[in-house]
Formats: sequence, structure tokens, C-alpha cells
Amino acid sequence: MNQDVEAFNENQVPGEQEICNMLAVLINRFLPEAQNPMGLQNIYKRKGVPEHLK
Repeated sequence: MNQDVEAFNENQVPGEQEICNMLAVLINRFLPEAQNPMGLQNIYKRKGVPEHLK
């Protein structure tokens, strides 16, 4: 897991921390290219930027 993501997850309240950690596992498993900024840019080019991130 990316160190920034791990640090973010550790700063969440326990219930949200569990959700963040599960999301990180799923992202790492199914979207490995999302682990770096260039990978995210490639995803956004293919699928578009999600509305909540605009």
C-alpha cells in the first residue's frame, strides 16, 4: 500500500479506518495501476474523472 494512503487510513476513526483499508486492498488488487499518480491519470483518460473528484 502507498505510504500516503496508509498514513491517511491510520488517521481515520476506527470504523472508517476499516473501510479505507478494505478499499485500499481492493484498489491494489483490481486497479494496480492506481498505485501511482501516472496510473491514475491513465485510468481517468480511459474512464473519465469521477464527479466527486472534479
